[in-house]
Amino acid sequence: MRDLKAFVEAGNHLDAISVSLGWWEHEQGGAENICLSQWFEDRNIPVFSCGTTPVFPSGPKGIAEFRLKTGRTKPELSDGVGIPCDARLIACENPRIIQENDGKLYVHTPEGGFSWAVPFVAGMFALAREAQPGITRKGFTQILNDTAQKVDFGEGVILPMADVASFAGALTPNPAALIKKRVHPHLKK
Repeated sequence: MRDLKAFVEAGNHLDAISVSLGWWEHEQGGAENICLSQWFEDRNIPVFSCGTTPVFPSGPKGIAEFRLKTGRTKPELSDGVGIPCDARLIACENPRIIQENDGKLYVHTPEGGFSWAVPFVAGMFALAREAQPGITRKGFTQILNDTAQKVDFGEGVILPMADVASFAGALTPNPAALIKKRVHPHLKK
């Protein structure tokens, strides 16, 4: 985070930061990272992390599965949007998991977590920044929430999920309106 701050202070451009973890103030370096995160946020450079991003992992082994197992059917993250988590490749150091996977150090897992969801959302923000260079975290989150679709995971668990096509459509101005604006006034009937 210090190096990224120095990068920006040197006049370089940065749209967002994705950090697949979060910080508690009492953790080593936590208070400094929280302070640095705020420094970036003040410059409209959102820091997407597990502790600050209004998303939750979803999918077969994400939060929907957790809610089904625990009986919690009401979203605890009312402002959150689910991010689809499918099988992903992870590097593993756990000897038990390595042994269960025939000694492979890289393992496919269907279990989704916040560390998977955060870079996905940061990528969506980068897409938003491409379409709307001045977009803020708040504006981005509003579009993400407004375009989410409700997905029924069964047994009363209905959660909002990111709808990438609707999200991208909401970022793009109406092409017909752009064409009308470009038509010379004398050519209008």
